[in-house]
Amino acid sequence: MFSYLRYFRRNQQESFVRNQLLLKMYPNRQVYEIFGKLDYHRFFASGEFAAQSIHSVLKPYFSAEKPAVLDLGCGLSRVLNPLKKWYPEGTFHGCDLDGDMIQWNARHFPENHYTVNLLDHPLPYSDQSFDLVFSLSVVTHLDADSIRILFGEVSRILKPGGFYLFTTIDDFYASRNLYGKEREAFYAGQPVLRPYKDGSRLFTSYTPTIWIISQLPDSLTLQVHHPGADLQIAGSQDVLVVRKKG
Repeated sequence: MFSYLRYFRRNQQESFVRNQLLLKMYPNRQVYEIFGKLDYHRFFASGEFAAQSIHSVLKPYFSAEKPAVLDLGCGLSRVLNPLKKWYPEGTFHGCDLDGDMIQWNARHFPENHYTVNLLDHPLPYSDQSFDLVFSLSVVTHLDADSIRILFGEVSRILKPGGFYLFTTIDDFYASRNLYGKEREAFYAGQPVLRPYKDGSRLFTSYTPTIWIISQLPDSLTLQVHHPGADLQIAGSQDVLVVRKKG
């Protein structure tokens, strides 16, 4: 029995999902793993809102008419699918560490392209494959070495002039959750890790923006930074957009 079951009012939730245009019954364990609760109403609404917000953030810079888009850490395509209405001529890809989620996505959304990726391994894509890569609440669950590896791989698979949008846990949460030596380290510009299992939702990485910028490869430059609570794309995480030179 999963502990989340106490939050689940099955009849109401199933009725809501049946009435969605997708008409897909999302797997409970994975919804909880992604969202931290079993609330399908907020699950769908937050995906729609995040997709719209991504489009709004990128609109001044991103003009590809038929973009190749990758959701890196796609979960159950909560954000990837709503994003398609903003880029109707695009091709959409998703990858995730969770093979069960990838299999579920592939069965229910065959128009997209899904692949399992492995932590700290090369991403399963050719060089210069994508115009846009985004990852929400991914960097927030990685240690420093994994973040550097991720940035290097994103740079490799982005086309010249392509964009990477991602979120981090910065001052908004650090000022509320860190104390003592952890707080001192963070405000001295160092990442603070709350270890569990690298890549797990329970692993938390507090990363000052100044440190994040220092970890970017030379090929990626910061385009825009929205501090936590400004956009609410992923809670009150910071939103950063970097661009590949070229």
